[in-house]
Amino acid sequence: PAPAGSARYVMEAPRWMNEVLLLRLTVLEAEREPVENDYWLNGWEHTDYRGLRELPVVSLEGSLTKSAGGFLARVCNPGSAPALMVELRLKDPKTGKTILPVFSDRNFLLLLPGEEKTVRLEAKADITDYGQGDFSRFGFSLITLRNGCRAMPEKYPQVYAEKLLYLREGQYAPNHFHWLKSEDIINRGGGTVLIRLYRSLPDEGIDRLSPVEVISDGRRYNVPAGTQVALKPGESIHIYPLLYHDFSLLPGSGPVLLGEVSQVNDDASDNRFEPPVGRFPAIEEDEAPYRLLCTEYPPAAEE
Repeated sequence: PAPAGSARYVMEAPRWMNEVLLLRLTVLEAEREPVENDYWLNGWEHTDYRGLRELPVVSLEGSLTKSAGGFLARVCNPGSAPALMVELRLKDPKTGKTILPVFSDRNFLLLLPGEEKTVRLEAKADITDYGQGDFSRFGFSLITLRNGCRAMPEKYPQVYAEKLLYLREGQYAPNHFHWLKSEDIINRGGGTVLIRLYRSLPDEGIDRLSPVEVISDGRRYNVPAGTQVALKPGESIHIYPLLYHDFSLLPGSGPVLLGEVSQVNDDASDNRFEPPVGRFPAIEEDEAPYRLLCTEYPPAAEE
């Protein structure tokens, strides 16, 4: 039965239908994007789906434009037959290799004859040297697995984020805090990560005197300001807003892969570094960019 307050419509397939039927259900609501679900049904006689293999090959048309934070891919089916399970991939124009990781707001599309769809693609890898020009000493490699957006909650309603962080031996991620974000840092494997902790002062400077409360794997305890908390593989720590923290590795323990589970991540406006450094690498603009940073994508072109 349908939930209370909802509408239900039952559509019966024609009794003569013994072949595969493609069915699309679309929910339309004012001021919201349409919601679509596609199905292929095999009729009253419960025949198999071999008829799908008899569909002709369809040549699709498309274009790719840069947009804020990624790309917009326009895909069109100009033919007379449906195109099923259309998978979109981003490829490096110089090498022809698939770019990974890439995230899309939808994929494996069904395009009916004459139909056009626009898909948002985001390449969420991030390598930074914090503008220091010495990645071997100052650096982090990050992959955003999922994230919301406070500026566009209607389109990106997630209130959480998840990332993978990779730190090599000898690298250091500088001291910083977040005004809004709280996060859990989990050592997923490799060496031992050292996280130095300080409270912040009312003027947002570093409090080098007051003890710091540590929240780690169900335990709460206090440590002196500037203590390095060590996380071995499998251990985690909670970083709350306004808590200064940096990252380095226990010498000789090897590189480490960290997981981050947090509130929405906003690297453009929710980091305060002390002393000040850049969140993104400094770029000497001596030629056209080959890869754009996530903050450098221009707005999508108007059609």
